[in-house]
Amino acid sequence: MIEVQSRLTLLLYQCRLLFSWAYLVPAGIVLYVGSRLISRSNSPVLTWINLVLLLEMAFPPISALLLTPVIAEECEYRTLPIIGATATPLVHIFITRFLLVQFYIAAMIATVILLGYQSRPILDMVKLWLIAISPTLFLGLMGAAVAHLTASSLVGYVVSIGYWMLNLAFRELARQPILRYIYLFSASYTHDEKIWQSNKLALLTLAGCMFLLNLLLLQKPEKMLTS
Repeated sequence: MIEVQSRLTLLLYQCRLLFSWAYLVPAGIVLYVGSRLISRSNSPVLTWINLVLLLEMAFPPISALLLTPVIAEECEYRTLPIIGATATPLVHIFITRFLLVQFYIAAMIATVILLGYQSRPILDMVKLWLIAISPTLFLGLMGAAVAHLTASSLVGYVVSIGYWMLNLAFRELARQPILRYIYLFSASYTHDEKIWQSNKLALLTLAGCMFLLNLLLLQKPEKMLTS
């Protein structure tokens, strides 16, 4: 009974985070910018371009900022032993936060897409969802994996946000034969739909690998404690 109560307490704590400033501020900024961009778009083509830019560029760093410190900051604050006392595996905590973060981001993505909805077919909505979610998952899980490897959320932030900034600075990567598959903003800078679709599928595959890597790293939390 005590174990169940402890796990429920942790779950409620995770849910309450959705209403903290770290979640509400990015949501407010993205939705405000999105509404302004879409309101100034005077044609369906311009609306599509603005939607793609916003979805590809704004959500990946938000995902990285929210997923990177999930477990690493507990290690930094020396609270892992307290969590261990609740008999809740770190894997469960990470998966719970991961699902909550994805729910939060999915709600924002859906809102932005609906703001720009102009009688477009469902297939276009699916494409926009793929454009947004693949780099978002990849960058967030990358930051978490690096943080778990190094037991440092700071290193996770530096690597993930640094990778995002590198992609912003070098747009020509979108056209390189191999690097284009790991480029975050392929749909924004590539007019060939087949190229950016293969890029998004590659990022989703890599995100799946990153997710499994995170679960593997959290199977042995004592390594994080010794780090």
